[in-house]
Amino acid sequence: TGSGNISVSGDLLATNAGSESLIVNSTGVATFGGAVGNGSSSLTSYFNLFTTDAGGTAQFAGNVVSLVIALNSDVELLGNVTFAGEGGAFNGSVDGGGFGVQLGFLETAVDGARWSNLASLRFEGDGGNTIGTISLSNTITTTGLQEYNGRVVLSDNTTLVAGADGVSFLGGVDGSTSGNQSLAVNTTGPTVFGGNIGATTPLASLTTSAGGNTTIAGPSVITTGNQSYGDAVVLSGALRAAATT
Repeated sequence: TGSGNISVSGDLLATNAGSESLIVNSTGVATFGGAVGNGSSSLTSYFNLFTTDAGGTAQFAGNVVSLVIALNSDVELLGNVTFAGEGGAFNGSVDGGGFGVQLGFLETAVDGARWSNLASLRFEGDGGNTIGTISLSNTITTTGLQEYNGRVVLSDNTTLVAGADGVSFLGGVDGSTSGNQSLAVNTTGPTVFGGNIGATTPLASLTTSAGGNTTIAGPSVITTGNQSYGDAVVLSGALRAAATT
């Protein structure tokens, strides 16, 4: 607690499954040079709560595993990092530093206005973790792959910008209110929709960019406005595409 800096050069691990908590209250820089909670991303041992205070900066070089992760500080990645648990909140800015991040939570949100400098962004569970609802908003940019292995709900208009590795949705994609959230995918690589789009809550519109290719595996694509596919489209099954206006 205080305004000074905190530095942990090695691992900072839990000894039990959800019995201990780690609370970092500092307006300075807290640097974690190793794993926090559990370095393997399995749920055999982990913190119950890991939280950082607003006003400071937390730097991570290793994986972070806790039942609940609440990062109220700004976050800087010093390497490729996995954050895993039941719930994850990133309430400050996230600077990827040119590295990739993997998120394995039952519930989490990414606001692209706060995230920058990412090599890749993957939502995928390790060690028995199950991915639940992924909330997306604003423009999310990576130089490499974006992979969403869970149900995606758009909380605002969302644009996904990726490199040649493409963007992949392995679950469904819905808006949060019918016809009010749009999705645009800009990549020179493959775009894969593995589930329904707008089947539960229709999107306002759906746009894919030229230069790549789009595979649609889900049986439904429903929007209240336009659907515009700037690249080649491959259907892997029967498709119902509906613009309801």
